[in-house]
Amino acid sequence: MSRSAAFSFVIAALALAACAGNGEGLDQNGNPIGSGSSSSSGASSSSGSSSGSSSGATVAFETIQDQVFTPICSKCHAGASAPEGMQLSAGVAYDMIVNVPSQEVPTLDRILPGDPANSYLVQKIMGTAAVGAQMPDGCPITQPCLDAATIAMIVQWVSEGAPPPASSSLSAAATDQVNP
Repeated sequence: MSRSAAFSFVIAALALAACAGNGEGLDQNGNPIGSGSSSSSGASSSSGSSSGSSSGATVAFETIQDQVFTPICSKCHAGASAPEGMQLSAGVAYDMIVNVPSQEVPTLDRILPGDPANSYLVQKIMGTAAVGAQMPDGCPITQPCLDAATIAMIVQWVSEGAPPPASSSLSAAATDQVNP
C-alpha cells in the first residue's frame, strides 16, 4: 500500500473513530469544544473561511495552542533546549511549525498548509512518520496519545490552510496602519 493510500485510510479510520463515543468534549454540532465551531462565542474561531472542512466550521490555531500545544506539547517543546529546535509555547509555536522544514526529515515541512498528508507534525502525532517515535513522546506507554478527535481537529486546521492566529493578523494590520 502506498504511503498516501495508507494515510488516506488512517484519516478515514480517524473520522469514523471520532464519531464513536458518548459525545464528551463535543458541542451540539459534534465538533470539539473550542474548535471554532459556529456555536462558539467567536473568540476561538478563525477569521478565514473554510476551504476543506465538511462541517463548514473552521479550526482556529488558538484552539490548538490552548488545547494541545500549551498543556501537552510545550512540556518538552519549550525554550532553547526544545527537541529538534521546535518550540510549541504560546506566541512562538505558529512561526516554528508552518512552512518550516522538519529537522528529522528536511524534505517535509512541519506543517504544509492545505496538505496534512505531507505535514511532518501530522505524521508524528498519528504515528506514521518514517523517523522517530509517535508524539507525544512516550505515547502510548508512559502517557496517552492524542485522541482521534484532537488529531482530526489538527488535520482539519492544516487542511483549511493552517490559518495564523487572529492576534497576529490583527497586530500586523495595526502595524500597517501606524506606519505610513
